Amino acid sequence: MIKIKKTLKKYKYFYLFVIVVIGLILFFVFRHHSVINTVQTKSKVSHIIDNSKAQATQNTIGQGGVTSTNGSTQISQSNTASTPVSSSDGAITLESPSANSIIKTGTVLNGTATVSAIQYRLVDSTIGVIAQGSLNVVNGVFSGTFNFQPSSDSGQLDIFSYENGSSIGPEINSITIPVKFNP
Repeated sequence: MIKIKKTLKKYKYFYLFVIVVIGLILFFVFRHHSVINTVQTKSKVSHIIDNSKAQATQNTIGQGGVTSTNGSTQISQSNTASTPVSSSDGAITLESPSANSIIKTGTVLNGTATVSAIQYRLVDSTIGVIAQGSLNVVNGVFSGTFNFQPSSDSGQLDIFSYENGSSIGPEINSITIPVKFNP
């Protein structure tokens, strides 16, 4: 018994160290698990969010914008057979709308990206920019629904990001597609 007490005293710092290490490991495992559950819960909640409560980004030039759906993907009835288009380096892939498709208020803008936010610019061939702003990328996905009023029957959609993740600067990872409007 005395021998055991001497052994415990001799190695008490070692045992204390082992307990602290095990505690830290458990802390980080449960913390990581909690973060994953939080992300999954937020993802599920974003599917339920009413569009009127979703974050809208509007431009200062026209009256249009895109209402964010926080990365939840929705399929637009008019663009169900779209062909994805990627930026030259693959950082952004636009899944909907597709090139030369007819877009209108309610059309879904969605795709995937490796950047934290994408920028969009919808240009009417007659009056210029009718909607612009940004969408956050959630779990590698961006999505939103258009809200705009065109003046012509054609234009273009630009999707891009800014260098170094800033909100200004050179446009990189660019995608430009021609689109049609139903004014």
